[in-house]
Amino acid sequence: MEKGETKYIEEILEKYKGKALTKFLKRLYFYATRDSLTGLWNRRMLEEVLGKEVLKSLRYKQPLSIMIIDIDDFKKYNDTYGHLQGDEAIKQVTKIIMKNIRKADFAARYGGEEFIIVLPNTKKENAKIVGERIRKEVEKAKIKKISKDLPDDCKKITVSIGISELKENINETLRNADLALFEAKKRGKNMVVVK
Repeated sequence: MEKGETKYIEEILEKYKGKALTKFLKRLYFYATRDSLTGLWNRRMLEEVLGKEVLKSLRYKQPLSIMIIDIDDFKKYNDTYGHLQGDEAIKQVTKIIMKNIRKADFAARYGGEEFIIVLPNTKKENAKIVGERIRKEVEKAKIKKISKDLPDDCKKITVSIGISELKENINETLRNADLALFEAKKRGKNMVVVK
């Protein structure tokens, strides 16, 4: 940490005391661990939670599945309708994901239009059921138009989903989920593939 940063932090701590400091630290934690657009956990938090869940899964011999969700043709969607409409699509997918997973599950925004769901104590067959529910709901959803000038086809998007179950190595599991996602894209998109 630089000297100037330390002084700045000391000034903040002096300004916020007691309950105000606690409130400030909670807000700081939120911004450090959450994606600003969706409110989902960010990639840094994903890595931390994933490490803990993998250890728990291996220790207690419980299944753990990973789901990678990608909005189909998102670059084209963004280029055609604009980034604000693209943001609206990402937010809609986020709502659908959160509606269809359990409190014990962990959803994170992995990149631009990609999401990762960690499903503790879940076999890949059960993860596929969740994935299909999400896929179907996204397919029938109507994305809110941010401008009346946009054509109605901006209301429709689809997602492709890749799923893999942890065997003993999380990197292999992530790679298999990614390969399953790639296969879903290659086979025509708007589908769930399990590897």
